[in-house]
Amino acid sequence: MTTLLTTQDIARLVQRVGLPDLLRRLVGYLETDYGRWAEFDKTPRVAAHSA
Repeated sequence: MTTLLTTQDIARLVQRVGLPDLLRRLVGYLETDYGRWAEFDKTPRVAAHSA
């Protein structure tokens, strides 16, 4: 399941932890995930959209 983050959600996060810390945390998550790129299942997927 995908979690939807609204602009209000992001604004609350920025207020709670501050923009520099939030960006540092996001970069940390991205570095961790992309550091395991070879382990990811890279099979084609059919797009599914909801309206």
